[in-house]
Amino acid sequence: MSLSRPSLGRRAGRTEEVAVAPIISQLILQAVLFFGIALAASGAALLFSRSIAGSVMQLRNHAVALGSGEPLNPMVASGPAEIKELAESFDEMAEKLRSREISLREQGEWLRVTLTSIGDGVIATDASGLVTFINPVGAELTGRQLKEALGQPVQSVFKVINEKTREPAEGHRGTSAA
Repeated sequence: MSLSRPSLGRRAGRTEEVAVAPIISQLILQAVLFFGIALAASGAALLFSRSIAGSVMQLRNHAVALGSGEPLNPMVASGPAEIKELAESFDEMAEKLRSREISLREQGEWLRVTLTSIGDGVIATDASGLVTFINPVGAELTGRQLKEALGQPVQSVFKVINEKTREPAEGHRGTSAA
C-alpha cells in the first residue's frame, strides 16, 4: 500500500464563493453594526457637547454682563453638575467682588467728606503729579476751584515761592503760569 499525494489538479468539494460567503456576510454585519454604534455615539456626543457648550456660553455671557457693570443677577445654571458648581462659585465670587466694590466706594466717599471738611488746604495728586482733589480751603488759597484744577499739574495750581528770593521753590522751577 503506497501513500500517494493527492493530485494537484483535484479541487475541494466547495467553490471559493461558497466558502467565503458566510465570512463576508459576517464582516458586513459587523461593519454595519460598527457604523451604527459609531453614528449613535457621534449623535450622543453632539447632544452632550451642545448641552455643555450652551452652559459654558451662558456662564460666559453672565461674566461679560457683570464685567460691564450690569446688576448682579444670580445665574441659573443648567448642564452637568460641574458646570452648575462653577456657576455657583462664579456667583459667590461676583457677590464678594460687588461687596468689596461698594465698600471701596463708601471708603472713598468717607475720605472725600473728611478731606473736604479739614480746616487746612488739601490738594491730592495722582502718581504723575496731576491734581485729583482740592478741598474748599485749598481752592481758596490757590484761587482755583476743583473743576479747573482737576487734571492740571500740581505746580501750576499750587505755586511755592521762596520767601526771600520770590523765585519758585526747589521742585517747582519751570512750571507753567496759571
